[in-house]
Amino acid sequence: MRLASIFFVALNLISQSIQPLPWSGAPSRAIPQDTRILFESDAPLKLPFLTGSRRVEVTEDGTLGIIDQSNQIIWRGSLPGRRLKSWLGAGTPLSFEELKDLRFPESTPDRTIFSKDKDPRADLDHLLWFIDDGESYLTCLNPVTLKIMYLKLPNVREPQIIFAPTGILLSAFDKQWLIPWIDLTTDIKDLDTPSPQNPLGTAFKPFPNAESQGFKKTRATPFEDRPKPRDE
Repeated sequence: MRLASIFFVALNLISQSIQPLPWSGAPSRAIPQDTRILFESDAPLKLPFLTGSRRVEVTEDGTLGIIDQSNQIIWRGSLPGRRLKSWLGAGTPLSFEELKDLRFPESTPDRTIFSKDKDPRADLDHLLWFIDDGESYLTCLNPVTLKIMYLKLPNVREPQIIFAPTGILLSAFDKQWLIPWIDLTTDIKDLDTPSPQNPLGTAFKPFPNAESQGFKKTRATPFEDRPKPRDE
């Protein structure tokens, strides 16, 4: 009986330690196209002008890191595989050296994610796009908000990717798929929304969020809750 209980406890610990990969539940937004779309990439060859102190680091195995001006790693993530290609903003191709030289700001002004009156790609200058050697996912990284998004791609080899005004166009052999920008409105809006930052603790209040989350308040001194003597 004791061995059986130990066995079940071990299985429970193992199941808790196994976490799903962040891209395992990525949505598939690619819509097959019945008629072929003829569109040549009009992405600017020159990189957009970005100023800031943050830089993105990509290792050979696909590990992502965002580094601040103090040379401290403030965020870590991963591609599903090794980096194969990368783009900036509206589809400007990036070499590995160009990627290392890019700098990103710590904040950006409010942006309109989708508008019928203008090209939606105008609001994508601060986003990085990656495809890895598995060619099954398109990864989008926002170095400003420290958020990442994965898009499931059709199961094809060597897809040609074009960032068109209507969406992300994928072509392979005689087939085409389109991921419309309007279908990515919610995803990109979430990608552009900074996560709430926890306030920094101090020596007298190391956990500033403890009271707001319903934790029991600790006493300031060992004698705080002792009964006070009655007045004579």
